[in-house]
Amino acid sequence: MRIAWLRLFILSIFLLSGASALDISVSVGNGLITSTAGNTYDQNTISVDQTIKANPVDGTLSNSLSGKGSLPGASRSITDAKGNYAIVYRYVKGSPDTTWTYQMSTGVDGTGVKAEEWLTVKKAYTITAWGYASNKEGDRAKASVTNSFTSPSASLTNWYTKVHADSSLTSAYQSADNAYAVMTYGMTPGKVVFITNAVNKETDYVEAYTSVAGGSVDKYRASAQSGARYARADISNLWASTWSTGGSIFQKMYARHMDDNKNSDISWVDLSIAGNSVYSKYVNTYPYSSTYPARAYSSKYYDKTYAMQSVYMKYNSEYVRSYALNYPYGSISKKLKGNKLGNSAWTSSKSKGVTAKTLA
Repeated sequence: MRIAWLRLFILSIFLLSGASALDISVSVGNGLITSTAGNTYDQNTISVDQTIKANPVDGTLSNSLSGKGSLPGASRSITDAKGNYAIVYRYVKGSPDTTWTYQMSTGVDGTGVKAEEWLTVKKAYTITAWGYASNKEGDRAKASVTNSFTSPSASLTNWYTKVHADSSLTSAYQSADNAYAVMTYGMTPGKVVFITNAVNKETDYVEAYTSVAGGSVDKYRASAQSGARYARADISNLWASTWSTGGSIFQKMYARHMDDNKNSDISWVDLSIAGNSVYSKYVNTYPYSSTYPARAYSSKYYDKTYAMQSVYMKYNSEYVRSYALNYPYGSISKKLKGNKLGNSAWTSSKSKGVTAKTLA
């Protein structure tokens, strides 16, 4: 089988005024697979060096891009005849000193489709990027990151996402080597937020949520997936620090499923750390369960929800909380302070429970 590659090179385009746009689509098998790329640049985009590759055989469409200044919102998407859909997106509000590199790619992935993105940004006002996948059944998964500050100092290093959809499930994964949320005296801290979530047609919903203000996130790894019988979100690695007054770290694992249109079972665990000007504080996911350091899980099919995580908080920590609601049997919660903590919450078969304990 011959693979025909279409290459389009755009080298050092300098945009002094006005706007420029480039749109490309690839269809395969009489429209059974369609990949679409859209790029828009404006007067705040100083330079662009871009390579686009299209493979008409399997619908693969990818591009590599580097440049300076702002990067208006653009996406890559792919869909197939089965109703599987995947898309990635990025947006950067920058200054003349802002630099960025990224790559986006879409293609066939097993019996479904995928979309991927790699992104590094230095010295920006706002960074927004996400990946999203859905299938015909109604399963959906998404991974996103945002980072912003009042001056062009927000940074994101080696962020990566992959989203996948096939007829039986959807999944989303994201990772980052570093995300820097700057703190400047007398100004509101910058904030970086990672969200990874999934929902299925049975209304099982899970979310992993991490935010850091006036600090940084390192070695982040999170994933979520949804299928016919469950939805699940995991954080497999996280280091976070905040070193300034007004800074904070907040981490939450959340799971729920709906018994009907208005009643739900809910489990969540979270931790909160307030920053100060003296100490750095680190959150490291020590294995609370045998395999997964932090997990949220919901299954209406198996009638259960649960959430769990464990943390090591250096210096004076704030708290962890556990909460469970089992409708109509009431709710239960627990809160604990300490440096090495683990907590979990669950609901199942008309029961509920929470734990929060000091780890050995």
